[in-house]
Amino acid sequence: ELIEIVGMTFERAMEIKQNADIVIGDVVTGSYHLTELEALSLGKPCLTYLDGRSVMTFINTFKTVDIPFVNVNIDNLEPALEALIRNKDLRTNLGAFSRKWIEKYYNDEILIKHFIDLYEKLLNDKPITRENCSEYTDVKEFLYNQVYDYNWQRISESPTV
Repeated sequence: ELIEIVGMTFERAMEIKQNADIVIGDVVTGSYHLTELEALSLGKPCLTYLDGRSVMTFINTFKTVDIPFVNVNIDNLEPALEALIRNKDLRTNLGAFSRKWIEKYYNDEILIKHFIDLYEKLLNDKPITRENCSEYTDVKEFLYNQVYDYNWQRISESPTV
Protein backbone atom coordinates (compact mmCIF):
# COMPACT_ATOMS: atom_id res chain seq x y z
CA GLU A 1 0.00 0.00 0.00
CA LEU A 2 1.31 3.44 -0.93
CA ILE A 3 0.23 6.37 1.22
CA GLU A 4 1.05 9.88 0.04
CA ILE A 5 1.46 12.28 2.94
CA VAL A 6 -0.02 15.54 1.76
CA GLY A 7 -2.38 18.03 3.39
CA MET A 8 -2.60 16.41 6.80
CA THR A 9 -1.59 17.32 10.31
CA PHE A 10 1.92 16.66 11.55
CA GLU A 11 0.52 14.19 14.08
CA ARG A 12 -1.27 12.19 11.38
CA ALA A 13 1.77 12.26 9.10
CA MET A 14 3.99 10.96 11.89
CA GLU A 15 1.48 8.23 12.74
CA ILE A 16 1.59 7.04 9.13
CA LYS A 17 5.40 7.09 9.08
CA GLN A 18 5.56 5.21 12.40
CA ASN A 19 3.44 2.43 10.92
CA ALA A 20 5.20 2.38 7.55
CA ASP A 21 7.69 -0.28 6.51
CA ILE A 22 9.52 2.08 4.14
CA VAL A 23 9.64 5.86 3.71
CA ILE A 24 10.32 7.45 0.34
CA GLY A 25 11.69 10.97 0.54
CA ASP A 26 12.97 13.32 -2.13
CA VAL A 27 14.28 11.19 -4.98
CA VAL A 28 14.60 14.09 -7.41
CA THR A 29 16.54 17.12 -6.15
CA GLY A 30 19.69 15.50 -4.75
CA SER A 31 19.19 16.60 -1.15
CA TYR A 32 17.46 15.41 2.00
CA HIS A 33 14.80 17.07 4.11
CA LEU A 34 12.80 16.68 7.32
CA THR A 35 10.90 13.64 6.04
CA GLU A 36 14.16 11.75 5.64
CA LEU A 37 15.41 12.72 9.11
CA GLU A 38 12.08 11.69 10.62
CA ALA A 39 12.35 8.31 8.89
CA LEU A 40 15.83 7.76 10.33
CA SER A 41 14.61 8.79 13.78
CA LEU A 42 11.75 6.33 13.53
CA GLY A 43 14.13 3.56 12.46
CA LYS A 44 12.64 3.24 8.98
CA PRO A 45 14.45 2.49 5.75
CA CYS A 46 14.39 5.70 3.72
CA LEU A 47 14.88 6.03 0.00
CA THR A 48 16.13 9.43 -1.08
CA TYR A 49 18.61 10.85 -3.56
CA LEU A 50 21.79 12.64 -2.52
CA ASP A 51 23.85 14.05 -5.36
CA GLY A 52 27.65 14.26 -5.09
CA ARG A 53 27.53 17.75 -3.61
CA SER A 54 25.12 16.61 -0.88
CA VAL A 55 27.16 13.47 -0.22
CA MET A 56 30.33 15.53 0.32
CA THR A 57 28.50 17.99 2.58
CA PHE A 58 27.00 15.07 4.47
CA ILE A 59 30.40 13.40 4.98
CA ASN A 60 32.06 16.66 6.03
CA THR A 61 29.30 17.69 8.41
CA PHE A 62 28.83 14.37 10.15
CA LYS A 63 32.44 13.14 9.90
CA THR A 64 31.47 9.71 8.62
CA VAL A 65 31.25 7.98 5.26
CA ASP A 66 28.23 6.01 6.45
CA ILE A 67 25.13 7.36 4.76
CA PRO A 68 21.98 5.82 6.21
CA PHE A 69 19.74 6.53 3.22
CA VAL A 70 19.05 4.21 0.33
CA ASN A 71 20.59 6.64 -2.14
CA VAL A 72 18.54 6.24 -5.30
CA ASN A 73 17.05 8.72 -7.72
CA ILE A 74 13.70 8.46 -9.43
CA ASP A 75 15.25 6.67 -12.41
CA ASN A 76 16.61 3.75 -10.37
CA LEU A 77 14.18 3.68 -7.44
CA GLU A 78 12.24 0.60 -8.52
CA PRO A 79 14.84 -2.18 -8.02
CA ALA A 80 15.87 -0.91 -4.58
CA LEU A 81 12.25 -0.50 -3.49
CA GLU A 82 11.38 -3.96 -4.75
CA ALA A 83 14.33 -5.49 -2.88
CA LEU A 84 13.19 -3.83 0.35
CA ILE A 85 9.58 -4.87 -0.13
CA ARG A 86 10.61 -8.49 -0.64
CA ASN A 87 13.11 -8.68 2.24
CA LYS A 88 11.70 -7.99 5.71
CA ASP A 89 15.02 -8.73 7.44
CA LEU A 90 16.78 -6.19 5.25
CA ARG A 91 14.09 -3.58 6.06
CA THR A 92 14.40 -4.32 9.77
CA ASN A 93 18.21 -4.17 9.76
CA LEU A 94 18.29 -1.04 7.63
CA GLY A 95 15.81 0.60 9.99
CA ALA A 96 17.98 -0.32 12.98
CA PHE A 97 21.06 1.02 11.18
CA SER A 98 19.18 4.24 10.40
CA ARG A 99 18.13 4.75 14.01
CA LYS A 100 21.61 4.01 15.33
CA TRP A 101 23.13 6.41 12.78
CA ILE A 102 20.84 9.29 13.76
CA GLU A 103 21.55 8.72 17.46
CA LYS A 104 25.30 8.69 16.86
CA TYR A 105 25.78 11.40 14.24
CA TYR A 106 22.77 13.71 14.17
CA ASN A 107 23.68 14.93 17.58
CA ASP A 108 22.87 18.43 18.83
CA GLU A 109 26.30 18.89 20.42
CA ILE A 110 28.14 17.92 17.24
CA LEU A 111 25.96 20.08 14.98
CA ILE A 112 26.06 23.08 17.31
CA LYS A 113 29.87 22.85 17.54
CA HIS A 114 30.10 22.69 13.76
CA PHE A 115 28.10 25.90 13.37
CA ILE A 116 29.84 27.68 16.25
CA ASP A 117 33.21 26.93 14.63
CA LEU A 118 31.93 28.22 11.30
CA TYR A 119 30.52 31.43 12.81
CA GLU A 120 33.72 32.05 14.79
CA LYS A 121 35.68 31.89 11.55
CA LEU A 122 33.27 34.34 9.97
CA LEU A 123 33.42 36.74 12.92
CA ASN A 124 37.22 36.61 13.01
CA ASP A 125 37.67 37.12 9.25
CA LYS A 126 39.25 33.70 8.82
CA PRO A 127 38.91 32.07 5.42
CA ILE A 128 36.21 29.47 5.14
CA THR A 129 36.99 26.59 2.84
CA ARG A 130 35.24 23.36 2.13
CA GLU A 131 36.74 20.49 4.01
CA ASN A 132 38.73 17.86 2.12
CA CYS A 133 39.32 20.33 -0.69
CA SER A 134 42.97 21.24 -0.12
CA GLU A 135 44.05 18.80 -2.83
CA TYR A 136 42.67 18.80 -6.34
CA THR A 137 40.44 21.80 -5.69
CA ASP A 138 39.65 22.28 -9.37
CA VAL A 139 38.75 18.60 -9.76
CA LYS A 140 36.52 18.60 -6.68
CA GLU A 141 34.82 21.83 -7.70
CA PHE A 142 34.09 20.26 -11.07
CA LEU A 143 32.92 16.87 -9.73
CA TYR A 144 30.88 18.05 -6.76
CA ASN A 145 29.45 21.30 -8.07
CA GLN A 146 29.74 22.02 -11.77
CA VAL A 147 28.67 18.60 -13.03
CA TYR A 148 25.48 18.81 -10.97
CA ASP A 149 24.85 22.33 -12.22
CA TYR A 150 25.19 21.03 -15.79
CA ASN A 151 22.71 18.23 -15.07
CA TRP A 152 20.16 20.61 -13.57
CA GLN A 153 20.61 23.01 -16.46
CA ARG A 154 19.93 20.19 -18.92
CA ILE A 155 16.87 19.08 -16.97
CA SER A 156 15.47 22.60 -16.66
CA GLU A 157 15.88 23.18 -20.41
CA SER A 158 14.15 19.92 -21.27
CA PRO A 159 10.76 20.42 -22.95
CA THR A 160 9.24 17.64 -20.80
CA VAL A 161 9.79 19.46 -17.49
